[in-house]
Amino acid sequence: MKILCLIDDLGSGGAQRQLVNLSKGFVSRGHEVSFLVYHPADFFKKELIDANISVHEIFEPNYINRILKIRKFIRKGHYDVVIAFLQGPSLLATLSSLPY
Repeated sequence: MKILCLIDDLGSGGAQRQLVNLSKGFVSRGHEVSFLVYHPADFFKKELIDANISVHEIFEPNYINRILKIRKFIRKGHYDVVIAFLQGPSLLATLSSLPY
């Protein structure tokens, strides 16, 4: 299964830690996992790269353009599942999927 994990950044927070652990578990079960972040904090980035999880970044200050770029990224990637942690990334994932 092709999985995209969407979160605001890879800072040292608890939500980030949970999503990193979850994604490493998915990889250990044979799934293809990628991360998409939109703020530049990279505390967990090396851990993800070491686990063969790709990290993609969209640093767009304009909120509408950010939604459009995330939407384009998701559609182009043909992901089976998008997992978003935290309120902001969940809203972006929902808005990016409209009208589907």
